[in-house]
Order: sequence, then structure tokens, then C-alpha cells
Amino acid sequence: MTKPAYGRRRQITCRFRIITRDKLEVAAKQSGVSVSEEIERRLEESFWLQNLMISLGGEDGKKLFDLQVAKAGQRLSAWSEEFRRSGAKS
Repeated sequence: MTKPAYGRRRQITCRFRIITRDKLEVAAKQSGVSVSEEIERRLEESFWLQNLMISLGGEDGKKLFDLQVAKAGQRLSAWSEEFRRSGAKS
């Protein structure tokens, strides 16, 4: 199988909670792009930010980025648990 040229898109499948999907739809509409393009833009932005932090701060920058990602994950987990306990449907 030949590797696709840079810039060509390949399909992947993801699952999102309804609230995340809704936010992506709103953001995509505001940006005038498809939901897929919005997801791709946001992922690329996160890689760019990670590379920037590493470039500016070396190993310390990477550690700072990793810490921020871990903290965000903890907040998301706490929010998700609270959401589940409330009985709301995702």
C-alpha cells in the first residue's frame, strides 16, 4: 500500500460525547468549515503548541506541556464523573 501524499486526508473514526460533538459543530459553523476540518485543525494546533513549548523551553517546556495536558485530563475526568452521577445522558 502506497503512503498517501502529504496533504491528502485519510479517514479515521472517532466517538465523542454529545456535548463535545455539539461544541465541535458550533465551532465548525463559526469557522465556516466541516466538523472533520475543525477536529483536524484543533489536533494540529495541539501538536504545534507542544512543539512550540518544547522549542522555547526544551525539556522543561515539554514537562510543562505534559503537566498541562495531565491537569486538563484530571479536570475532564472529574467533570465526566460528575456528569455521570447527575444521571444526564452523554
